[in-house]
Amino acid sequence: MVKKNAVFLDTSSLMKDSDCLFLFGSSDVFISYKVLEELDNLKESLNHSKSYKARKAIKQINSIIENKGKIGKYKGTLNFISSTDTILPQQFKLTSPDNIILNDFLQLNQNKKYKSVTLITEDVNLKVKTLSLELNSSPIPQKESEEFYSGLMEVEVNKELIDKLYKDKSIENFIEGEVYENQCLSLSSATDNSSALCVYSDGVIKVIEDYNKKFFKRAKMFDFRTQGPPQWFSPKNKEQRYAMNFLLDKNIPLVTLLGISGVGKTALSISAALYETFVQQNYKKILITRPIQPMGNDIGFLKGSKEEKMMSWVAPFIDNLEYIFGEREIVEDLLDSGMVELEAPTFIRGRSLSDCFIIVDESQNLSKHEIKTILTRVGYGSKIVLTGDIEQIDSGKLNKENNGLSYVVDKFKNYKESGHIVMTKGERSPLATLSAKIL
Repeated sequence: MVKKNAVFLDTSSLMKDSDCLFLFGSSDVFISYKVLEELDNLKESLNHSKSYKARKAIKQINSIIENKGKIGKYKGTLNFISSTDTILPQQFKLTSPDNIILNDFLQLNQNKKYKSVTLITEDVNLKVKTLSLELNSSPIPQKESEEFYSGLMEVEVNKELIDKLYKDKSIENFIEGEVYENQCLSLSSATDNSSALCVYSDGVIKVIEDYNKKFFKRAKMFDFRTQGPPQWFSPKNKEQRYAMNFLLDKNIPLVTLLGISGVGKTALSISAALYETFVQQNYKKILITRPIQPMGNDIGFLKGSKEEKMMSWVAPFIDNLEYIFGEREIVEDLLDSGMVELEAPTFIRGRSLSDCFIIVDESQNLSKHEIKTILTRVGYGSKIVLTGDIEQIDSGKLNKENNGLSYVVDKFKNYKESGHIVMTKGERSPLATLSAKIL
């Protein structure tokens, strides 16, 4: 009979990522009873991040127990161990939790049933102790993650097809393989510099509109005590052109814009919201919200009304509105009129948001449950835009895979009600773009 491998998880590995339980295929997984005690203590921690991670680990372990110890679809099983004998050398005192866990690991190593036994730990000191005893240790293995859906496909075609596209504005889909609804297609010719920016929908490839400066300059803005024409944000690169097409398409009620700081997510969203609400009059008002999630240490209690508190969180939108109108007073008048409303995500539950242009900024800091709560509040005639950067998550409970924004992108990527693009080219300044990439 072929011997199996075994892995022994310590507290640090389960606290870093409880999903690591499912990363070892057919290997048997062992956990010390001392680890369970530590998780039980950590779940009551005043540190919310530690408390959450400990509770999640306990729930994962419980779900496997309820599955009769079988770990997911694999042949491995979950087992618990507690040594009654002291196997460690005398210099290791069993008064330390780490040494108790290490003693249990040593006992497992003596089990001849397994071909190899490895301690999985993120604790550097425990790794050193394991090496000193000439035993196997390893950090959590890297997950095999699918490439994140960018919303954009580069396609090489002949010049004749591009010419036909510009002439007819659309053609039947010719691309082999899977193409998602509203997927952005960047077509280019191998023989010359001709290209076309298109979107796939309902079996047809269509050339997108060019919403340039001239387009917005022709737009007659509503008269709201403005001293001159608004300074619209118009697309400056192809990704921004795709984004603006989604933002100005009333047939696409959900738009997701991802990208690093400075790519224009907020600027384009607020320009499109103003245009659609006050020029086209497709919506009755604009609603802006953002998760109340601080970066770094929280500054504590904020005085004032709900609106005054929200001003601190939606400052990027206020900055962009002030740029567009040129005057702070006009922005304040807009807010006072109720035509632009600031709302905390907490207070969206229970509301029905009809005929609104809704912008949810920094939505990578929302959980799956929170994002679902917001999306299910969207009523008839409304459009919702989710913006964010999954590389900058401020919540200790979330990561690139499990945050609400990534969840929505994955679930909606093949529905015609949704448009998505990952924006990579920074337009704020060369320094801002460089900082976002290298820091």
